[in-house]
Amino acid sequence: MDSKSSKSASANAAIDILKLLLSIMVVAVHTVSVMSYSGWFEYAFLFLPQKAAIGCFFAISSYLYFNGGEGKRISSYCLRILYLYIIWHVIYLLIYLPFWATEGRDVSTTIWWYIWNQIILAQSGHLWYLHASIVGMIVFTVMRKVFRCEWIVFSLSALLFAVGLLGDTYSVMNVDLPGGAIYQWYFEYFENMRNGFFFAPIFFWIGYKLSDQTRVSVDNSVEYGVIAVIIMLFEALVISYFGLPKDWTFYCFLPFTALALVELCIYLSWIPLKNTRVLRHLSTLIYLIHPAVIYIFDAELISMPHALSAPLQKFATILFAAGTISMGIYLASGKLNILRRLY
Repeated sequence: MDSKSSKSASANAAIDILKLLLSIMVVAVHTVSVMSYSGWFEYAFLFLPQKAAIGCFFAISSYLYFNGGEGKRISSYCLRILYLYIIWHVIYLLIYLPFWATEGRDVSTTIWWYIWNQIILAQSGHLWYLHASIVGMIVFTVMRKVFRCEWIVFSLSALLFAVGLLGDTYSVMNVDLPGGAIYQWYFEYFENMRNGFFFAPIFFWIGYKLSDQTRVSVDNSVEYGVIAVIIMLFEALVISYFGLPKDWTFYCFLPFTALALVELCIYLSWIPLKNTRVLRHLSTLIYLIHPAVIYIFDAELISMPHALSAPLQKFATILFAAGTISMGIYLASGKLNILRRLY
């Protein structure tokens, strides 16, 4: 089959649709516990795709940046993400403060804990993705400037990912390794290795490598994508069987899956869909908003029917609420420009 030219990355409908689907997967992983699944089938086809979402987000973000769809200056990119990071942490602090007060916590102590663990270290919570986007872009850019050789940059990015892999998903295997003591020291100060230093650079390399690719064979994209997903699926099932997962973030074949998905989006950019940029904005808002919706529901501020305690029903409810709020913010931003700073 003949390949077709891609349009500008900023007008890629396939990427907009994929980003929305990935955001939905993230909502799912935060509402549908893996413990709720009855067997390997559910684990493989529900849990695994959700965990692959963040790596794909990094690859898409990198592709859009280096292709020119998100601007050319790294400082502008980092400052824009930093602004989102700070403003959404302020929003979440305002949401959490009343609950902390009613729970009898020392509010000032808890705020300092939040600033250190959540904002500075980005150890937990969904906003770690924004923190990792900044760190990952800086690390990747420094490697490119210093070494000026794509394959050295790739090798270093892959090495960082491998180090994270042995400290995360394959953590049981690092006990007897020479660097085991280093891992032990690391985890005394940090909660996980899912961050911009270890996890993100390989995906930024993928987006960078694909940024000048304008003609892609869909046959090859589908073929590589299917192979990567099948192997990653097998890897996840083996890991689950032996009980190795720690944070379930790192998979050996996740970078290959992200590569195939972004490559496929480049090919499918010829699809004549217009005005899909709204989906890109909605995906960002849904990702940023949904934990607040989950927190409010879990705090029982909103009365939920008993049936919604089931994982899939809860997922549908949270997604609908987050999607509705996100659409409201997006529509209102047409008249209130200040709301555009939320996404």
